[in-house]
Amino acid sequence: MANIQELELLVTTRTPLILVETVETARVEELFRRLTTRTGRPLFRWALATGLQALEPPSTVATCQKPADVLQYVLQSRTAAMFLLLDLHRVFDDPVILSQLQEIAARREQVAHTLALVGAEAHGAE
Repeated sequence: MANIQELELLVTTRTPLILVETVETARVEELFRRLTTRTGRPLFRWALATGLQALEPPSTVATCQKPADVLQYVLQSRTAAMFLLLDLHRVFDDPVILSQLQEIAARREQVAHTLALVGAEAHGAE
């Protein structure tokens, strides 16, 4: 897994999508919490079971349970942020999800979001 300096470089150079293959989601979350302090960017976490949550700083966000709703929230957000997406790899076969990810990546110069796709097998559906 990347260390904090490597992750910080990816975020500050506007890398829109980061693939993190691990079962240690708590460790990834802690690294990104530390990165929030270093970069000043807010941090959000999404999982199928819990929906979208604002972690740093803690706050209330729109209810987003479905993957397409979460990515639409990212597309509409005008403040650069980091998003930990824990279960998104399960829906990579959905053309809407792929299109939304492409749009987010294409807009990285306007709004530099970083989406960390986190999972044990994040490269494809199980």
